[in-house]
Amino acid sequence: MWLGRFKIFGYIFVLCIAILFLTISINKYGNQKNRPNIIILLLDCVRADHLSCYGYYRDTSPHIDALASQGTKFNKTISQAPWTLPAVASFLSGYYPRRHGAGINGLKERCVDPKFQNLHPPDASIPLLPELLQQNDYQTWGFSTNLFINWIEKRGFHEFKYQYKAPANKIVDYGIEKLLYANESKKPFFLYLHFMDAHRPLQPPGKYFNYFPTSDGRKNKNIHEGWMFVRHEDQHGLRFKNYKEHKISLYDGSIRYMDAEIGRLIKTLKRLQLINNTVIVVVADHGEEFWEHAAFEAAHYQDPRNTNDIGHGHTMFQELLWVPLIVTNLDSTGKLSSFFKVRQKEIEDVVQLIDVFPTLLEKIGLQTPLDCDGRSLLSLVNRWRLPYFLNSPNFSSRSIFSESPGFGNLKISLLEFPYKCIYSYKEKNALFNLEEDPQERKNLFEGRPEIASDMLKKIHLIGNGSHEQVDKLSLSKEDLEALKSLGYIQ
Repeated sequence: MWLGRFKIFGYIFVLCIAILFLTISINKYGNQKNRPNIIILLLDCVRADHLSCYGYYRDTSPHIDALASQGTKFNKTISQAPWTLPAVASFLSGYYPRRHGAGINGLKERCVDPKFQNLHPPDASIPLLPELLQQNDYQTWGFSTNLFINWIEKRGFHEFKYQYKAPANKIVDYGIEKLLYANESKKPFFLYLHFMDAHRPLQPPGKYFNYFPTSDGRKNKNIHEGWMFVRHEDQHGLRFKNYKEHKISLYDGSIRYMDAEIGRLIKTLKRLQLINNTVIVVVADHGEEFWEHAAFEAAHYQDPRNTNDIGHGHTMFQELLWVPLIVTNLDSTGKLSSFFKVRQKEIEDVVQLIDVFPTLLEKIGLQTPLDCDGRSLLSLVNRWRLPYFLNSPNFSSRSIFSESPGFGNLKISLLEFPYKCIYSYKEKNALFNLEEDPQERKNLFEGRPEIASDMLKKIHLIGNGSHEQVDKLSLSKEDLEALKSLGYIQ
């Protein structure tokens, strides 16, 4: 009797294994035969906590919120760098900045120099997402408003357009033009749209300039081209309070404007019936500081621009590294797969920008480079209908690095949730427990010496292996003037 039951269980086990392999085969075959389109909507300078779907008190992002409700929202996504050049290179390659080499290399006391002679693009040997897609018969198009990523024009795009600080409506016009073309050609496409409306100078059009009222009842009367109250000793009093409120209100209005234009793009996708076969990625390269750590920075950091805790590019606090990540259509392919897996709408595990690259490659059935630093998120999104302990491991247990600042001394952040350690060359180091102190107010570096020492050793280990790059970016006089207006040089 027991032998008979053993045989029955054996047959059931073999059947389950067969169904599992059949499911994997169907997924792989389906991906190869019916590869989805991919749209990247990169929101330059947008913090996660200023989108309403991430709990912000203002309704800044209704159309993005709708995408989040239809797709998957990652609630703890970390950028690999606090400014565009190395962050986007990591996003498109799946490698850490020390591996791809984009940014400023070999300098521990660093600053983007006045003529930008010390900037480097990513290593030409590093494969980028658009290159791999182009090689696999995707139509590839891009529109950028940030000249820091102009190097990608020749890295896998059939067509790439750059227009300095072009408003969101111009970018979406371009995107819609390509959607109409793709609808006729019937070939899979990759569309990269880089919005810069939330980046200084803040100048949204029409009603969005004063979309969100401020407590003093006054309207913004001029474009906020730069920053006032850049020194910590001036950051007090009613005048500073009103300026700060107006600055953030204008920033939020700029986000709302981008969101409205993204809504127009989504409407076209639906009208053309492309929405269900298009993976849409809403993401930011980095965030923005609004005086959250002014006292700490004034006391412990040196910034060659003589500013304290505004803008970006110089620190490793969460207001710069915590970015939004929303992805649609990451569901498993095929009826069998849908039966055995369930899609997660919100992911609490800590993930990072470099994870998007292998995720998209796996989704369309392409091989990820073996030495990729990122890790596909599909197993997080599509969990097997099994007890939790039998599912994929917790991503939050990973070591997550952020590095390569553009201003001030070399800084490297290591996040091993809930602890985050920030190393700063010749400056004060910091340790925070993000679970208990998400605003990073209480420095535990001296109070938790064992944890701090262990994390610092890991940081020094990777810091000594930084990439030494020989290629440099070539910028025109017009480019330098544009970067000056964006606040990168004085």
